[in-house]
Amino acid sequence: MNLDHKSSLKQLNYKADDYSFDKIESMAEDLSNEMKLGSRPACSLRKILEEKYNIKIFYYDLGISGSASSAVGKFGYAILINSSEPVWRRNFDLAHELFHILTWSIFKHEDVHRNDGTKSIVEQWADAFAASLLLPQVEVSREFKNKMQNNLISLVDIVAIAREFEVSTEALMWRLVNLKLLERSEVRKILDSDSFKKIDMTERTADHKQAPEISDRYFSLAFKTFTKGLISKSILAEYLNLNISDVGKKLAEHGYNLEEVYDAEIIAA
Repeated sequence: MNLDHKSSLKQLNYKADDYSFDKIESMAEDLSNEMKLGSRPACSLRKILEEKYNIKIFYYDLGISGSASSAVGKFGYAILINSSEPVWRRNFDLAHELFHILTWSIFKHEDVHRNDGTKSIVEQWADAFAASLLLPQVEVSREFKNKMQNNLISLVDIVAIAREFEVSTEALMWRLVNLKLLERSEVRKILDSDSFKKIDMTERTADHKQAPEISDRYFSLAFKTFTKGLISKSILAEYLNLNISDVGKKLAEHGYNLEEVYDAEIIAA
C-alpha cells in the first residue's frame, strides 16, 4: 500500500519583494489552472488538496478562538479549519491558508501576524489570493452580466451567485468591486443595510453544511498505516480522536472492518 503522505504541491519560489495585488491575481489563476479546479473552485478545492496533493485538512470546533491555521513540517502540509463556521467561511479560510502554505518559506511569522490588531499586508494578500482563487474573473463576470437587466442586478441575484460559488456574499461583492463591476461606495451601503442582511440570511439558511471532523483522505491514511502494522489500535484511536472501544464502529461507518485483511495485493497489467 502506498503510504506517501508528503505533499506534491510546490511552494512558490518568488521573492518577498515580487508580491503585489496584481501578482496575486495572476498567481491564483495559474494555480487554479494547474490544479484543474474548474469553474467553481470552492466545490473541488478541498478534495483536490487532499486526494491529489496529500494536504491534511482537519475541521474542529474552535469556537471564537480562531478561524483557521496551517502548518508545514516532516508530516507534510496541514490546514486546520473552524468547523463551527458556515461553509462559505470555511471555503475562504481554506484558500487563505493555502496561500500561507505556498509562501511558507518566503514570509516570516512577524511579516504575517501583527500585535497591533491591524491586518498585515501578507494577510491582505492571502485574502486577495483566496478571493481570486475561489472567484475566477471570467466565470464571475459572466454570471454577473447574465443576471443584469438594464444595467441593474437584484440583491437576490447577488446572493444567488455567492451561493453558486460557495463563498460569502460579502466576499463576492468586494470581488465585484475589484473587477470594476460594482461601485465601492454602493457595496458599503448595501452591506450595512438591514434589509440586505435579512435577504442574505434567509437565502443562505440551507447552506450551513456540517464540516467533516476527519477527512476521508486522513482516515484512509491512518487505517492503511494500521493495517501495515506501523501503528497499534490504540495509536489509531488516538489519531482518530476516539476511545479505543469506538474504533471498530467508526471504521464500519467508513466501510472498513477490523476482521478483514486489507494488505492483499493484485498484479497490475
